[in-house]
Amino acid sequence: MRRTRTGLQLRAVGENPATADAAGIAVERYKYSAILIGSVIAGLGGLYYIMEYTNGVWSNDAFGDRGWLAIALVIFTCWRTDIGILGAILFGGLLIAYNYIPGLSMADLEIFKMLPYLVTIFVLILVSARKKRETQPPESLGLSYFREDR
Repeated sequence: MRRTRTGLQLRAVGENPATADAAGIAVERYKYSAILIGSVIAGLGGLYYIMEYTNGVWSNDAFGDRGWLAIALVIFTCWRTDIGILGAILFGGLLIAYNYIPGLSMADLEIFKMLPYLVTIFVLILVSARKKRETQPPESLGLSYFREDR
C-alpha cells in the first residue's frame, strides 16, 4: 500500500480529500471501496470468531473484552498494516498461550489469562509516549467530504 499507485491515492484521500480531488482522484470511489473492503474483512473475522471460538453459538456478549484488544492493536500499529499483522499474531498468541503450557495451577492459569491485557497496557503506554507525525491517524479520518464545499 505504500508503493503502489492505488495505495498512495488511498492514503491521499485519507489525509486530505480536497487535495486528492483537485489532483483528479475519484474520492468517493476510494472512500466507498475502502469502507466496503474493510467491512467485508471485519465481517469475515467476526464470522470466523463465532464459528470457531464459540462453536457456532451466538450470544450478545460473545466478544467480551476482545474488542478493546482490537482497538489497542490499531493504536499499537500506528496505522501501518504491515505491523498490524505482527501485532495480531502477538495478541492472539498471548490469548491462547495458557492452553499450551502443561501443569498450570489455577492461580497460574489466571495470571496467563491476564497476560494479554497487561501487555496491551504496557504497549499502549510505550506507543503513546512517542508523538511523531507518522504515528498519527489520517487527518480527515471520520470527516465527510463534499466536493461542493471546497
